[in-house]
Amino acid sequence: MHYRLALVVAVLVIMAVMLYAAYYYGKIGSELSLARSQQTVGELSQEVESLRQRFADIQGSLARAERQLQIDKTVYAELGAELKSSNQQLVSLRDELRFYRSIISPEDGEAGARFQEFVVAGTDEPRVFAYRLVMIQALQHSRDVEGALTLEINGRRGGNPESLRLPPAGSDDIKVKFKYFQTLEGTFELPDGFVPGAVKVVLTPGQKKSTAVERWYRWSDIFG
Repeated sequence: MHYRLALVVAVLVIMAVMLYAAYYYGKIGSELSLARSQQTVGELSQEVESLRQRFADIQGSLARAERQLQIDKTVYAELGAELKSSNQQLVSLRDELRFYRSIISPEDGEAGARFQEFVVAGTDEPRVFAYRLVMIQALQHSRDVEGALTLEINGRRGGNPESLRLPPAGSDDIKVKFKYFQTLEGTFELPDGFVPGAVKVVLTPGQKKSTAVERWYRWSDIFG
């Protein structure tokens, strides 16, 4: 009987010790787990803060880069405009040089009056056209070129060939007088149904022993 009671008491004590041990180690494990969790949370918080700072730095760098890019675009646009303007000026200067060279030292070496440029353009009125004619005197400039200018416009109307003279017969001549060059500008009107094909420009000199200067232009070459 005493043996059984002692055995029961021993079993109860062992069970109590085991329960206490389980509780103790469980508590320690929970505390350790909590400590590890808190440590992990702290580390993650630091990592998040570090990432936030890096993100803020990247945003700042991006903003600076965008501002610099905008500045570069503005600078490049200004440089492009200046380059375009410079190229246009260069082309203009080259044209002027070529023009004056044709007066002083033409490539063909021929002296005398000639037609350098002739262009025709439309106006706000359907049948009215504006023209611009540039004449030069090459090589020899000892005396002025004087005379009268006429335009002969050849084309078709109603299927038949037709020619128009400017200025019309009986009208005042277009006077010409220049030593180096002269630019003439004016307008003319074509009748309804008239389709121009070519224009003959004639300079009739007023001086004796001087020959007339004439040149044919296709309408498609001068109209634009």
